[in-house]
Amino acid sequence: MEGLSSSHGETSLEPYSVSASSLSGLAGQRPARRAGDAGVRGVSVRARCAGRRGAPVPRGANGACGRRGSARPLHEQLHLHRDRGSLTNLMFAVGIAVYALLGYYVREWRYLALVSNTLGVIFFFLSFMLPESPRWLYSQGKTAEAEDVMQYIALGNGKERLNLKLKPSTGTLRKDESPPGILHLIKHPVLRWRTVILMYIWYVCSFVYYGLTLNAGELGGNLYLNVALYGLVEVPAFPLCMFFIEKSWSGRRKTMMWFLIFAGFACIFTMFLQKNAGLLLSPTLLALCGKMMVSAAFNIAYIYTSELYPTVLRNAGLGVCSMSCRFAGILAPFVPTMKSLSPSVPFVVFGISGLSAGFLTFLLPETLNKPIAESIEELQSPKYRVLKDEKANQLEENT
Repeated sequence: MEGLSSSHGETSLEPYSVSASSLSGLAGQRPARRAGDAGVRGVSVRARCAGRRGAPVPRGANGACGRRGSARPLHEQLHLHRDRGSLTNLMFAVGIAVYALLGYYVREWRYLALVSNTLGVIFFFLSFMLPESPRWLYSQGKTAEAEDVMQYIALGNGKERLNLKLKPSTGTLRKDESPPGILHLIKHPVLRWRTVILMYIWYVCSFVYYGLTLNAGELGGNLYLNVALYGLVEVPAFPLCMFFIEKSWSGRRKTMMWFLIFAGFACIFTMFLQKNAGLLLSPTLLALCGKMMVSAAFNIAYIYTSELYPTVLRNAGLGVCSMSCRFAGILAPFVPTMKSLSPSVPFVVFGISGLSAGFLTFLLPETLNKPIAESIEELQSPKYRVLKDEKANQLEENT
């Protein structure tokens, strides 16, 4: 069982996610992505050399160098359709099941770490083939390079060469100006409250997600099968996200709000069920449903947060939110110990957290079919603050 032994130290390296996000804002998102990949490999190798039990993959994959904080914005900006971002998160769920399968056949954790990280080394070299984010290039005033990247994407999609000419960005920095940093998340009043709310939502998503995942060892039966089931139960969450977040009557905000609320109710209702109530009414089934819901909310959080921040601060915002959710990962392992008070106390704690985050989501603006701001100045523009449909825009132009 050494290969699947739990690691509660995943948060020890997460502050580097803010540094990596800042790096991607300054040097570009592609170099930061490669730095994150190299950091993951380095931490895993160092953990193997140190001989720490159960340390390699969980610590390296979850904590090192802000890999999520730099990879996700680049992916979002290279794809116009957000469902492809959901498919990326789907691979996390599949990876949990595959890791359980590897752990079943490779019991020695050092060899398990070596096998698990081999693909990461391959993808590190493949990352050199990724183009830079055209949005980032455009926000930095590199319109010619942004045009080349967009031509490359169009040709890769089988389109003819475009007659494309980008207008200079209004938020382009002058040579004597320093690029926006993390402090701008505090200085700007709109971004300040938006960041506080998003940090709490990310905190709750991680808190409930990891808290429910820790129940895998308490289900009884085969540990490897339980870990695989806790990964596969997330798979239905992603098609639900792809369906609801693109509908005008739901959008990003309402979908994430209801997923968090349903996850909270699923956790709270477990206190009213008996363990021997049968499969359909068992606390285990409700806990699995709760994890599916919070996984869906977690997936939307990546997409929604990317759209709420302007391009020049998107990496910094995602890095701060990612750091806050790692603190939840520190606290989550201690919540199940509250069963000494009452078996239902941990689920009540998770349930109240989910409900509170769901209601706070209602304070955020909707981003569906809304232009994404490139600079901080564009946040003051009414067209970035008020959601209008195409007919309303046409009426305004005619008048």
